[in-house]
Amino acid sequence: MKRRFVTWAKRIGFGLLLFVVLLFGTAHFYIRYRIVDLPESSYEGTPSESNETVAAITDRLRVSVEKLAVGIGGRSIYNIEDLDKAKNWIADEFRKIELEPTVQKYQIEPERVIDAIRRRNNVLRKYGRTNFLPEYGDDQPTKEVANLWVEFKGHAFPDKILVVGAHYDTVSPDCPGADDNATGIAGLLEIARHLKKAPPKLTVFLVAFTCEEYPVGGINKMGSAVFAKFLIEQEKRRAVGMISLEMLGYYSDEPGSQKYPAPFSLYFPNTANFIGFVGDATSREFIRSVVGQFRQIPATIPSRGVAAPVWLAPDVLRSDHEPFIRNGIPGLMVTDTSNFRYGDHLHQATDTPDKLDFTRMAYVVDGLSRSIQNFED
Repeated sequence: MKRRFVTWAKRIGFGLLLFVVLLFGTAHFYIRYRIVDLPESSYEGTPSESNETVAAITDRLRVSVEKLAVGIGGRSIYNIEDLDKAKNWIADEFRKIELEPTVQKYQIEPERVIDAIRRRNNVLRKYGRTNFLPEYGDDQPTKEVANLWVEFKGHAFPDKILVVGAHYDTVSPDCPGADDNATGIAGLLEIARHLKKAPPKLTVFLVAFTCEEYPVGGINKMGSAVFAKFLIEQEKRRAVGMISLEMLGYYSDEPGSQKYPAPFSLYFPNTANFIGFVGDATSREFIRSVVGQFRQIPATIPSRGVAAPVWLAPDVLRSDHEPFIRNGIPGLMVTDTSNFRYGDHLHQATDTPDKLDFTRMAYVVDGLSRSIQNFED
């Protein structure tokens, strides 16, 4: 009897071991070939010294970021005057490129903001967090905010639309938002300069969104949600995808400078020297197309990307592409990975231009500009 028991125990143990091996093997295969596998080969190493083109882009990016982060500063629903200053400055920059922006104004009622703050702070309390959103008095007036955009008609496929956008607001008046997200707006303006000289194959909308950050972010009053609704209702052309420019400027060559949510540290390097392309699993083919084009250009900066299911990595929807995906339009964000490498400064008063690497950012933006110009569905 004892010998029989030992035999069965060994069989059960072996069966459990085999089950675990198969489970982890299947999970690895799924992540490796369905989530992190992307076409073409990434550039590796440190970008070489900038050429004349990259140097000029670098200078313009720095000027734009410093204007938004230092010249204007915190720009949020809490500080509508500076939010308007940022909007007007962006409109003037488009006009300097000889582009007249369309302005989409809409209103945000105080009760919507108060309700969003209450719900968000309740979640934070539930998890023992302390970074509560500031209160928003019920005596606040209804506030008018605005998106603005320019359109480049495609010379090959004019009836197909690619949306490229970035938000210009910050989380609070105390946050200058250099990386989050003055870099996105600076990149958007640079792409506009490129497309003005080299028209795209598809029709491209370049959009500066308002109110991506909490407390408005996450409800249908965020600028990208308002624009996505307009696009679906008003445009007869097909939107093939949306690219959100979300923090493009922070890099490091120090080992350990890059963090990840589990299990992605097993698949990517721990050095924050790359630009990321991040989206959900439903946008997988679009992500592969964008990354493939970026690498094929080639863009001379390392690139990584994921097309992960939201249940595995909720952060894949943390930007302005989220409302488009919710409406059936594939999307992704181009990002330096935000809090996973910039956590000490994200949403803080220390998010300032001196933290940023404008030369590497210029390589990213140059690669994106040429990729968008040549993108095909």
